Amino acid sequence: MKTIITGKDFQLTAPIKAYVERQAAKLEKFRKDIQHVKFELDIERHHRKGENYRVEGWVYCLRETFEAGEHAFDMHSAVDRVIEKLVRQLEQDKEKRRSSRRKV
Repeated sequence: MKTIITGKDFQLTAPIKAYVERQAAKLEKFRKDIQHVKFELDIERHHRKGENYRVEGWVYCLRETFEAGEHAFDMHSAVDRVIEKLVRQLEQDKEKRRSSRRKV
């Protein structure tokens, strides 16, 4: 599985990339046909609220694409929430596929 990580409006550091790649590796156990995973990390700066981190993630499979996004005051928590949302979507898809096979 190929992982693409891009930073918008800031320079990506090696620890952030490594953290995202470690978290993205969790997605592989839900689908075998994952082509690649893409994450876009962004810092939104506001003069009153300070910095707000935005993370969006996409999982590209053979016939489907799963997408999730999240805002947080910490980059790691935003990444964790996006991974949780993507895992939930992949679990729901896996259960839907499993139940449709049982009906037939």
